Amino acid sequence: MSNLDILLIALLTDAVIGDPDWLWKKLPHPAALMGMGVGALDKAFNNGLQRRLKGVLVLAVLLLAANVIALNVILLPRSEYFVIALTAILLAQNSLARHIKAVATGLKSSLTDGQKAVSVIVSRDTSQLDESAVSRPSKAPPKISPTRWSPRCSGRCCSACPASWFTK
Repeated sequence: MSNLDILLIALLTDAVIGDPDWLWKKLPHPAALMGMGVGALDKAFNNGLQRRLKGVLVLAVLLLAANVIALNVILLPRSEYFVIALTAILLAQNSLARHIKAVATGLKSSLTDGQKAVSVIVSRDTSQLDESAVSRPSKAPPKISPTRWSPRCSGRCCSACPASWFTK
């Protein structure tokens, strides 16, 4: 099965099934974990003196972490079903679309409801955002950025590229 086949099946699986709420109520979603990690690094290092140097160091740590994770994923058993499930979970487009719809619905009710709904997506304090800032995610369809490189990439670009996880 080609990378493009895996990607298309994963997108279809995500569209039909979506993220299992029962699982993500017990465990943090991988996208939420990434957001929490970046948020913690931002809070710890994006202040005081030498912010640029600290930013470069944080970037290096994130790149190293991405490569360590990618290398560990490479070592996992590579059944096509496992790869499809992992890809569907990491794309999370169904969940993102639901969250964006909740922002639009919340804003129809009140700015506070919209702020609460967008806080689920961005994982930070949204109480000071105005209506324009809150509505930004709900005005455009979700972008599927990983799909931009996976079909074109043969997996030889770098180990952090998810397409490289699926090449044999």
